Amino acid sequence: MNRVFLSWGAPLWMVCMALLVVPAYGAPVDASVEAPITAVTVYPGTAQVTRTAQVQLRSGTGVVMIAGLPDQVIAESVRIAAAGPEGLTIASVESRWQHQSEVVGSVEKKLQGELQALKDQQRAINDRIAVSNDQLNFIRGIRPHSDAKEVATPTPAQWEATWKLIGTGASASLKEIQLQQIKLREVMRQVEQKQHELQQVRTGSRKRLEVKVHYQTPSGGKARFTMKYQVRGASWTPRYDARLDADSGQLVLEQTGQVQQRSGADWSGVALTLSTARPTMGTNMPEPQPWWIDLAQNFPVNLPRSEMAFSSGMADGKLMAEVMSDDMPRRRNPMKAAKMAQATTHVATFAAEYQVAGTHNVPSDGAPHRFGLATYQGAVDLSVHSYPQVDPRGYLMAQWDFDGKAPLLPGRVSLYLDGELVGQSALSLTRPGEELKLSFGVDDKVRVRYEVDTNQRSQSGIISHKKRVERRYRMIVDNHHSRAITVTLLDRVPVPKNDDITVRLLSKYTTAPTKTDYKDRKGVLAWINDMAPGSSLETRFGYEVAYPADEVVPGF
Repeated sequence: MNRVFLSWGAPLWMVCMALLVVPAYGAPVDASVEAPITAVTVYPGTAQVTRTAQVQLRSGTGVVMIAGLPDQVIAESVRIAAAGPEGLTIASVESRWQHQSEVVGSVEKKLQGELQALKDQQRAINDRIAVSNDQLNFIRGIRPHSDAKEVATPTPAQWEATWKLIGTGASASLKEIQLQQIKLREVMRQVEQKQHELQQVRTGSRKRLEVKVHYQTPSGGKARFTMKYQVRGASWTPRYDARLDADSGQLVLEQTGQVQQRSGADWSGVALTLSTARPTMGTNMPEPQPWWIDLAQNFPVNLPRSEMAFSSGMADGKLMAEVMSDDMPRRRNPMKAAKMAQATTHVATFAAEYQVAGTHNVPSDGAPHRFGLATYQGAVDLSVHSYPQVDPRGYLMAQWDFDGKAPLLPGRVSLYLDGELVGQSALSLTRPGEELKLSFGVDDKVRVRYEVDTNQRSQSGIISHKKRVERRYRMIVDNHHSRAITVTLLDRVPVPKNDDITVRLLSKYTTAPTKTDYKDRKGVLAWINDMAPGSSLETRFGYEVAYPADEVVPGF
């Protein structure tokens, strides 16, 4: 089959030639086709949709129209390819937005019709209740009377007939009111449910994109047209489940992709691919601008917020994500746990793609759908970290040299320790070969105590005119594990901002720290030790702060 392709980026000479041979946009259409969605590639902020249509072409020139594309289509991204009879040529591709008086989404239109029918039913029930109330009021107003000038006293028979009439009529009216109120409650429930469903898919769109493909072919025959375009309102985010077996030190990291879309068209039975590429982020890097500084009295006060952040070297950035967990407690039964299907991973130079196995449905309602992407497994280095001055507990940390093919994008991670969910955290961008660190919460088999040894205040003689404050602490750790474990204890010393304040470690008292300015944090000290099973470790820590006697230092 002959294959041709034309996109909006075609050279100018091709477009000019096309204009010479192609009729105007209003030319008659010889084929209006349905082009169902067959494949979707989802990016972190958009998606590329592929539609495929089979068309019977006539010889000569003609026009194939593909209509009904949702308003979230980025029109500039539309591309058309075709395969058909020998000599088939696509002369040009045209597009136009068609505006309508009503919403054009089929699901939205259907739900609106159903909601309107329910509201009409609700109005009819209210009308029947009102009529029954009028009947009841009329019946209650019935009294036996006489046409004579003077009202005669009703006879017993008249009273009996009146009460029977009132009772029978009132009973029927009350029964009808009760029956209609029961129906009304059910209809109101359905109205509320239908309004919620409508809210999930509501776009309010009253336009659709229409694409016309002008072609030339020396002979008629079957052809396959393939359309690709990008849509807004679709995205995917990574999610992770990290499962640690503390005894074996094995970590299983399950990566899933959460897809949701409001593109205006349902994806039904499509081949789904998740890509880490970001086609909408732009291709140009920001250019540095002059950074002007001046004395405080000459510095402008009312800077825009963006300039204030730039001038101070600050940048705000938060990773916000939601986590979904479908973990179930372990139960002893003969059934085998189902495994989530894995995607096929293709890693290119600048991006990775995950081809999800099978075909899938993702409605255009914004609901999240999770798909299995990859599973990584390996032995990790376990250690316990503690900052006992603030929290006298040990936290179990797992460190792993990530050996996957593709980077792990930032996302929420659910943490499981020995099969139990212990919490959620955020996973930062991790490239192949980089170290992955995860905290699995409090380790109950490591006991940490923090004790004040002395807390002395002393003032020197008249000559120095200095105040000196000594503080001493003890940190005791007990390892109740049946195996050795590395324990990292953290603490800090004050960092002076004034030359009149001096801080020094009490070297004869303090256990020499393994690292100072831990992780480039001024004044933070770390003691790292390997502890044997059932062993105890005492770490001492003391410092002195000195400052002028006539000055006040908060906290001392």
